[in-house]
Amino acid sequence: MLTPPQTITRTYKGPPDRAALLFQQDAAELTTQGYYPMSQTYTPGTWGCGAFLIALALAIVLIGILIFIYMLLVKPDGTLVVIYEYRPSEASPAPPDRTEEREETMRAIDGLADLRDRGAITPDEFEAKKRDLLARL
Repeated sequence: MLTPPQTITRTYKGPPDRAALLFQQDAAELTTQGYYPMSQTYTPGTWGCGAFLIALALAIVLIGILIFIYMLLVKPDGTLVVIYEYRPSEASPAPPDRTEEREETMRAIDGLADLRDRGAITPDEFEAKKRDLLARL
């Protein structure tokens, strides 16, 4: 007659709640056969290096595709550049020539200076009238 093994090792894969449920079901059945749990250890799952690299590549590609689609749909603000050319014939007329007016004002100031030098007007009157004439220019 064969003797049963002294220990049995069972592995339950899945999230903690699923692994616990499978363990409870299996423990109830094994208890009827004379096996009782002695110890248990739960180790959280980890991704392997290959799975991590594949996930990283997919994330970059998917995010890149989303950014590309966004760039196709949403256009940035544009810039308007205008270059103006000077064309004298089409430009507004030049301001009137004020040379004659300036010469006239200078002659009036010279005349006032002459009156001041002869004593006909005071220096204060000369300065006041000179400021008035220059302000008109």
